[in-house]
Amino acid sequence: SCHIKRTLPDMIHNINIYKYAKKFGNINFKIDGNNAILNYIEMKEKNKGYGSQFLRLFENYNKQAYNIKNFHLLIKKNPHNNLVLNFFQKNGYNYCNKEKNLQFSVFKDNNDRNDLHIMYKISV
Repeated sequence: SCHIKRTLPDMIHNINIYKYAKKFGNINFKIDGNNAILNYIEMKEKNKGYGSQFLRLFENYNKQAYNIKNFHLLIKKNPHNNLVLNFFQKNGYNYCNKEKNLQFSVFKDNNDRNDLHIMYKISV
């Protein structure tokens, strides 16, 4: 499902992971009912499977802890984001149908949804 309600910007969760006492990765997200809305994921080491593993751990934890049914991704349209979009597609995320009546979550600024890639993954 691609319906995301507007949520408050001060309800952002952040998870950091460390390797040898140095920040190795992080993810920013919101919980909105049975939805987790991601707006940022970063791993210091790329193309080694760490990002996919971190994303799976994140999804499994949220399914159990918050009864999350759907995961959504909001990312600004930018030619440099193709690798990120490919990463999420590889991990089971699909593009939302832009014809649906979508609302989107506000994180740091008020983006028009036409400036965002919106992807989702239904939890099984």
